[in-house]
Amino acid sequence: MLFCISLSACKDVTVQEQTTGQTLCFDYYQACINPVLTKVIALPTGAEATCSAEGCHNVEVGAGGAFKLNRRATLHSAEMMGNYISAKSFANLSDPASSKLLLEPLAGTFSIVGSHAGGDVFADPSDIHYREIYYWISNSVDASVLSCPSLDQFPNDPNRRCLLDGG
Repeated sequence: MLFCISLSACKDVTVQEQTTGQTLCFDYYQACINPVLTKVIALPTGAEATCSAEGCHNVEVGAGGAFKLNRRATLHSAEMMGNYISAKSFANLSDPASSKLLLEPLAGTFSIVGSHAGGDVFADPSDIHYREIYYWISNSVDASVLSCPSLDQFPNDPNRRCLLDGG
């Protein structure tokens, strides 16, 4: 009886998907964001770490929840696409600063599930790695367009570079 009541209550819940027609640029992810997530970076404590380490967000042996990364992903590979999809799923296109991809590792913030078990990765929003990811999320592109013409920071082009490259 209780089970039936629970089911009937679920029917009253309305969930509406918000379709923006926007997505995040895959090319920019490959060149500028994947390196932030898979390479060793300096932490605010002075230590060094990588998000894709074993025990963290490594797709093979990571304990870091639903966010998974393949640290051996190469350009245009299925593994790179998997990394992109994983990262993109933690982005908030309507409010980039509220993206879980940015909030979880940010010092002094706590998500609804608690603090980042991997510790503080970004000391504050001025951290260059935070800014790189924020830039990517805040510059969404039309989902029907495969390229990222609106981004002015991009690698391999003297006029367009990753922020990490000093662009």
